[in-house]
Amino acid sequence: MERKKTVDIVTVTIIKRPARRLMLLRSVKASDYFSYCEEMGCDWEEILNNIPEKLDSAAILTLPDKLVKTGTSAIAAGIEVPADYSGKLPEKYEIIELPACEMLYFQGMPYEDKEGFIRAIEIVNKAIEEYKPEMFGYKFACDLIPEFNFGALPEKGSRIMKPVKAL
Repeated sequence: MERKKTVDIVTVTIIKRPARRLMLLRSVKASDYFSYCEEMGCDWEEILNNIPEKLDSAAILTLPDKLVKTGTSAIAAGIEVPADYSGKLPEKYEIIELPACEMLYFQGMPYEDKEGFIRAIEIVNKAIEEYKPEMFGYKFACDLIPEFNFGALPEKGSRIMKPVKAL
């Protein structure tokens, strides 16, 4: 049998974020996307993505220890909104302040197979594991603000954003 050779490409972009707010819905026991949806339901994506002021699409968040409230896990769902956001807050959601920072935005390739989202996320996670931000004057700073996992869509690929700070 002939084997088709594929190349997996993940682009990495530094993103400068101004001070802003984070609208989030915390979980009690979730440890990942699937357990979050099992615990909290999956309507959070539609609720958050319908907020016009959002800076990016809805994401599963991994919160740093300093942002985890007693009785909740480090996993939440959320969106960033401008610092002056004063719009409606959906029931059970809260808003916290996020400082200005820099983020590494990892973007995987689009894919054709609708069931390929797990592989798409695995490819980006592997790229993150192997990425050496120190080569470019940064280090991961996951203790500062949440990590954002935007999931994967066939037309966009997998997208994950991690905080960094300059060395």
